Amino acid sequence: MLASRSPGHLVRRAAALAGVALLAVGVSSCGLFDDEPSGRVLVVGDSVTYQSRNWVVKALGGEDEVDLQATSGLRTDELIPGAEDGVSHDPATGIFMPGYNDVLQNRVAKAALPEMMDLAAQVPCSIWLLIPEKGVYDPKIAQAWNQRVREEAAGHDNIHLVDDWARLVDDSQAYALVKSEDAVHPNPLGRKAVGEVMGKSLKRECKT
Repeated sequence: MLASRSPGHLVRRAAALAGVALLAVGVSSCGLFDDEPSGRVLVVGDSVTYQSRNWVVKALGGEDEVDLQATSGLRTDELIPGAEDGVSHDPATGIFMPGYNDVLQNRVAKAALPEMMDLAAQVPCSIWLLIPEKGVYDPKIAQAWNQRVREEAAGHDNIHLVDDWARLVDDSQAYALVKSEDAVHPNPLGRKAVGEVMGKSLKRECKT
């Protein structure tokens, strides 16, 4: 035989069930805010960024804080799909450093800079790193790339151009931060510098 329940017990039971129901509603309502910025940093780049990934991730707070969309050998137009995927996850900030392969292949005029710049502009605050003018490529082509970047970024108040990495390479002694065999890809010291530049520039420009 079941024991009889007092009226007080029934009241407490009803209150407990109501509390569980409210908790369930609260949990499910979190889905309403899935489109808010996640606090993560989207990083878009080519082999220079990819080879520096360990230092980049460390400088930006660890793997849980970074969405690294960097692939070796790709031009800006080829990096668009990865950048689109990254932007679709609503990052709070972005770091962009494409362009090396556009310059190396002498495709600056055909580069998908407007499309990539528009993606960067969809992030609340982005920094865009200019590339060094020294390297195996013609410095005039690199200069043309950086000038195009400046022109495309001019209409976006939330995109901040950063020349810290470019100046570190261009102003340093030969091969101090890049591999001597190609004068483009960062050596161990250069990879650390890329991470530090990205971390410090993001904090400076986006106030993170």
